[in-house]
Amino acid sequence: MEGDGIANMTCSALVILHLFVAIMFVGTVFFEVLILEAVRKTSALSKTGISIACLCRPS
Repeated sequence: MEGDGIANMTCSALVILHLFVAIMFVGTVFFEVLILEAVRKTSALSKTGISIACLCRPS
């Protein structure tokens, strides 16, 4: 049957597209959690007037 080859190819393309989108989603979550959280914490420290150098100095 001629139609089975096209259906299998379409299914394979959809699976590959789904995997690509899943990888993009994981990358977005990684970026938000690790990068943006660090930026937010640094921004919050600068608003309070505490510098990162003060936090790193031993007492």
